[in-house]
Amino acid sequence: METFTGLLARHLETFREFEGLQMAALESVKSQGLEGLEAMLARQGEIMSAIAREKGELKPYLDQWEGLPSPERARLRAGRPGEILDALEGVAKGIQARHQAMFGDDGSTPAAAAKEEPPRDLSQMINLYRGLQ
Repeated sequence: METFTGLLARHLETFREFEGLQMAALESVKSQGLEGLEAMLARQGEIMSAIAREKGELKPYLDQWEGLPSPERARLRAGRPGEILDALEGVAKGIQARHQAMFGDDGSTPAAAAKEEPPRDLSQMINLYRGLQ
C-alpha cells in the first residue's frame, strides 16, 4: 500500500503534468491555431480522471488529518508532506492564474475567495480543495 507521502507526491506529479499540458495547449493555440488541440484535450481528460482517482485515494488520509490536534498537524507538515503540499498549492495557483487570464474570473469562485484570504493551515486548504471538486 502506498504511503500518504507517496500518494501526495504522485498527486503533485499529476498536477504538474496537467499544468504542463495547459501551458502547451495555450502556446499551441497562440502559435498554431487549433491544430493538435484535440490530442491535448484527450490527454487532459485522462489527467483529470487520474486527479479524481488520486483525490479518492487521499480522502481517508485527509479525513484523519482533520481529526488530529493542531500541534500534531504542524509536526507532520514540517516534513516532506508539507513540501509536497506547498508545491501542490503552487501548481494549482499557476493553473488557476492561467485559466483566469484566459477566461476571466467574476470573483464568485471558491478559488477567488481563497485568493483574498489564503488558507492558514492544511485543514483550511483541504476544505478549499474539496470545494473545488
